Amino acid sequence: MTLLAWSSVARADRVVLYPVGGRADEDRLEEIEDRMGDVIRALGHEVITPPGGLRDGTRPSTAAELGGIATASGATYVLVAEVEPLRGQYRLHLVVGYQPTQRVEELVVTVLASEEEARLRDVLGAMLRPEGLGEDAVRLTGGIVDPEAEAAERRRREEEARAAAEAEDAERRAREEEEARRAEEERQRAADEAARAEEERAAREREAWDARLYYGRDGEWLVMVGGGGGYLAAFGGERGGGGVGTIQARLGRFFAGTDGLELRGGLDAVLGSVGALNIVLGASWQFSPFVEPIRIGPLLEIGASFTFTGAQDAGFLARVGAVASWAPMRQLQIEVTLPELGVITNGPGAFVVGASLRVGYRFD
Repeated sequence: MTLLAWSSVARADRVVLYPVGGRADEDRLEEIEDRMGDVIRALGHEVITPPGGLRDGTRPSTAAELGGIATASGATYVLVAEVEPLRGQYRLHLVVGYQPTQRVEELVVTVLASEEEARLRDVLGAMLRPEGLGEDAVRLTGGIVDPEAEAAERRRREEEARAAAEAEDAERRAREEEEARRAEEERQRAADEAARAEEERAAREREAWDARLYYGRDGEWLVMVGGGGGYLAAFGGERGGGGVGTIQARLGRFFAGTDGLELRGGLDAVLGSVGALNIVLGASWQFSPFVEPIRIGPLLEIGASFTFTGAQDAGFLARVGAVASWAPMRQLQIEVTLPELGVITNGPGAFVVGASLRVGYRFD
């Protein structure tokens, strides 16, 4: 067995099968070539012919020529065969080049006609593989190999395998490092984008919070009209009770720097189980805890009540409630008080519970 070397560029698992030569007649040579092609395909390889006019030219005999064929064909293997016919058998001289490790192997074997396919499969299977012939050279030829040459060959193969493994490991590590670097860059990019988006969202929220419409900032004066309803229960049960309704008018004045304090005065026309006119003074203190122009707070009113039915007298009134207001647009205000709890001292006195709704306009 002779080992040579070349430099070439190849594509994996393609075998250039050069026309079988030798002293047999043309039909027999073609028959052996066809049989070898079938075996190579059965081994899982792709069989191709030499490129261009090389098939009809001289047969390659040097490493440079084999390398040229491999380069021109983009092949992994190049196979050249010579046949010497014998009675009932033939001697087959094979030269196989394996491009990935730049190796050329040469082997001479005897092929019995009765065992041709099995013999070709055994021989070609040993030569058309990445690790090459190895120790199968002795088995296939039935000859004796020089122990020193065999040891040197074994060391060379081990070194090739070790170098290939190291190269593969280095490539794998480089690929993993590159993938890890890209993953880390992507993770950092995603984290930066998330942090930037969070900062922008927080900034928008702070800006919206700082720019929220505080109560009274859209006008120091307020004019409101509205109405309400509730139930009046007389103290002591002397006058019983009943439902009442109110028509309300209010004038308010907001004082800057008081965080929502507004003084109010107004009139109530009371209808229902009792008829009365109320004159009230009071205050509303509304906070702005939301970005939306919704404000909440307490309401307190005191005043005088003049009844026109029943006792028909004058009395004191006091009223407290929880108030909430909403500004659907600047200077327009919708306000609801729920509940409203109050007392009046007219006659035996009464307790009033109810709610009210008012619409107002703010101005300076």
